[in-house]
Amino acid sequence: MRRKISIALSIIIIAANLGACASNAAAPADSKTTKASEESTSTSGSAPIKIAFSGPMTGDYAEYGQNFYAACEIAVDEINSNGGLLDGSPLELLQFDDKNSQEEVGAIAEMIASDDSISAVLGHFSSGVAMTAANTYLDAGIPLLSASASHPDYSGMGEYIFRNNVLISQEVETVLQICQNSGSKRVGVLVLKNDWGQGALQAMEAAYEQVKGKVDFEIVLQEEVMDGTEEFSANITKFMEKDCDTIFVLTMYATFAPFANQYRTLNPDIKMFSVGSAYSTELINLGGSAVEGVRMCAGFNPENPDPAAQKFVQQFNEKTGHDPDNMAVQTYENVNMVAQAIERAKSADRAAIKDALYDTDYDAITGHITFDEIGDAQKNLLVFEVSDGKFVELKDMNILPWNEFVASL
Repeated sequence: MRRKISIALSIIIIAANLGACASNAAAPADSKTTKASEESTSTSGSAPIKIAFSGPMTGDYAEYGQNFYAACEIAVDEINSNGGLLDGSPLELLQFDDKNSQEEVGAIAEMIASDDSISAVLGHFSSGVAMTAANTYLDAGIPLLSASASHPDYSGMGEYIFRNNVLISQEVETVLQICQNSGSKRVGVLVLKNDWGQGALQAMEAAYEQVKGKVDFEIVLQEEVMDGTEEFSANITKFMEKDCDTIFVLTMYATFAPFANQYRTLNPDIKMFSVGSAYSTELINLGGSAVEGVRMCAGFNPENPDPAAQKFVQQFNEKTGHDPDNMAVQTYENVNMVAQAIERAKSADRAAIKDALYDTDYDAITGHITFDEIGDAQKNLLVFEVSDGKFVELKDMNILPWNEFVASL
């Protein structure tokens, strides 16, 4: 049994908000997944197996939550069209809107955990929100699979906590190698002033300390911005005063795009690199020509010729009108891994699913997936550059395992 990490978090929720959460918790009545489950139930006569999805369906990060939920729907529809689980039980997907809010997710996690008919949880978006909810799920003994929680401490919270995405430490190590391979000399860092940003910054600082004075670049300035910032003139002035030729952007796309627009107006040649949090078609939609040449790491290429990958890309495009990002793909994989665990366990019991997840051996869209002893999937990263309004994989860029890179200097 792994050590459970206690997180001191204060959640203030008035009674009216509890009512609002309850009224918004269930999947919409016109949900295709819900209808498919009902049709399967009426045909098979078997009770559905329920899983919960919780993410930001509204609010500043709604684009992520909506993409994740679309990926869930695709997976559930496929499973049900192939006969469901455990000899005919349909899989039913319940939707919960946590708005990526640590203040709201506590009540939602309690609602999910206390419903004994729910077998597993998919979500949440940010590490802070996922970690707030995780203690409730641990107490109730219900598995949680995240496709996006990158904080190093997340999966170590307990044996019911899993993630199918890389740690932020691996992402920042990759971007530091991108800096080295791209001729960077003076690097500035723009980082969100929130829990995710501070975790990312700490990981970056730890990695940089291992290579400081050995790589061909130096980090000369760090600037923090609040989530939702739209005016960056003061930050850009400071970066320009430090003669930065590269900015390492540790934000989401909604912050990155206006920052890029404003910086490229003053310096069209500035290099900008980022992690998977900014890997979204919305970055290109909002940033336009200002994000041309931006380089970043992510775990999935929509141009992957694998038939299973192309089938999912087509289904996702039909549902949303755009390509999936790596986190949406990982969410799709998470549904399938839960389904496979249920089949291996021959049960929808929460503890049985948890045990079976550790035996995952899955040839997924993003590669072969197994979980280690603390519930982390073993993942690889790709490097992309925005070119002509698309993410283009830089297959020739040499990214080494971090220990090998450090030893090579």
